[in-house]
Amino acid sequence: MKVQIRRSVFETNSSTNHTLAIKRKDIDSTNRGLTLNLAETPFKELEKRFYPEVVNLNELTLQEKVDVLFYSILAGYSEGREVLESILRIQDILERYGITVNVNWKNLRMNLDNYFDTSIFSLINQRLSSEDDIVQFLFSDEAYYTEYCDECGNLPSVELIAIDELAYGNKDFIYITERM
Repeated sequence: MKVQIRRSVFETNSSTNHTLAIKRKDIDSTNRGLTLNLAETPFKELEKRFYPEVVNLNELTLQEKVDVLFYSILAGYSEGREVLESILRIQDILERYGITVNVNWKNLRMNLDNYFDTSIFSLINQRLSSEDDIVQFLFSDEAYYTEYCDECGNLPSVELIAIDELAYGNKDFIYITERM
């Protein structure tokens, strides 16, 4: 007997569900004048933060969220031109909110030689495409990333189910789920 854990999930023979749920909010200008440095947080440090079943993205600083976007770009693109265009796009979006993003191009070149294949980074790169989604990811007061393995022999946590129920079909949330 097959037990359906989540609603409206694209089914494959893969065993892991990955979900990003971001509550929409009106974005204010409280971060105006802030300066961020791209790739400030080492990849391995950020990667470790995404191993629990449920990650509260509100525990990440704005700097760390920008770095998550940066590493997501590196996870999704193999050509330097695509990486550059995506970085400049994020830089442009943030500058419209009064936030300066410094890019250390030497550090960027060193990161291009690494291989990034963590589920959160792949999910963000594939699915956060609109400017509004990116802005909501960066500034939302309520955002979660969940990862659940339905073939590991355990049931999803109450917290994971609660987040799923809260966000699924709720127009106040950007809700992205995928089996990988």
